[in-house]
Amino acid sequence: MPRRSAQQVRATRNAVLQHSVEIASVHGLDGLSFGQIAGDMGLSKSGLAGYFASKTEWQLAVVEHARGVFRETVLQPGRDTADADASPLVSTCRAWLTYLEEPAFPGGCFFVAAAAEFDGREGPVRDAIRGMFTDLRAQLAELVAEHAALRGRTMDPEQTAFELLATMVCLNHCLRLGTDPEAGARARRSLSGLLDHRV
Repeated sequence: MPRRSAQQVRATRNAVLQHSVEIASVHGLDGLSFGQIAGDMGLSKSGLAGYFASKTEWQLAVVEHARGVFRETVLQPGRDTADADASPLVSTCRAWLTYLEEPAFPGGCFFVAAAAEFDGREGPVRDAIRGMFTDLRAQLAELVAEHAALRGRTMDPEQTAFELLATMVCLNHCLRLGTDPEAGARARRSLSGLLDHRV
C-alpha cells in the first residue's frame, strides 16, 4: 500500500477530530471510544490510535478542534461582519446565537457540555476547558470595551462579559432541554439590553 501524503494524514486526522467532537458533544469526552470512532470512520482501531498517544491526548485534541470551530463560526465572523451600525461585539453575539440555535454540533455547545463533565476534576483536560472559558471572557471584555467606546457609553467590561456568557449558557441549556420555547427571544432581549443595541 502506498504511503499517504502528509496532507492526506492531516485531512484524516481533522475528519476524525470533527467526528469526535460531534460524538463528545452528546456523550461526553469520556464517551469517546477508539473502537466506535474507528468503525464510524472506516479505519482500523490501531490506525486511529496511531494519531494520538493516549486517550487524554485525544481528548485534548478534540477540545482544541472544538475551540477552532468556535473561533471560525463565532469570533471571526463577528469581526468580519461588523459595520458602521453593528460593532464587532454585536456581530459576535449574532454569530453566537446562530451557533447555538443552528448548532454546530449535535449536542449543542461543546464547551458547555465539556465544562459540566470536567468542572469537578483535576488534570489537563479540565485545564484546557477552563483555559477556553478564561480566554473567551477576556476576548469578550475587550469587545465590550471597544463597543462602549464606539457607543460613547460607560460599561464594566468584566461584568458585561460575565453577563453575556451567562445569557448564552442559559440559552444553550434551554435549547437542549426544551424548557422554554421563547428562549431565543429572551436571549436577544437580554443581549440588546446589555449592549444598548438591537441584537
